[in-house]
Amino acid sequence: MGQCLFANASFESVLGLSRRSVLRGSMFDWFVVRIACAITVLAVRRNDYSTTGLSAALRPGALHGEPLPT
Repeated sequence: MGQCLFANASFESVLGLSRRSVLRGSMFDWFVVRIACAITVLAVRRNDYSTTGLSAALRPGALHGEPLPT
């Protein structure tokens, strides 16, 4: 759970990571408050919701010195 299957070049740049690193790591590590993302994904996986939304912030990467709202 939480593995990335695809990342475009822009996303790699925002995170400051290579595609290989993005695809190998856990997506939860990209977020400032990783537990919020993990809880949301787990709830969808358990079919608590068919769809959901999440307001979160990505950790600062190569292009941004501050968290990036998503």
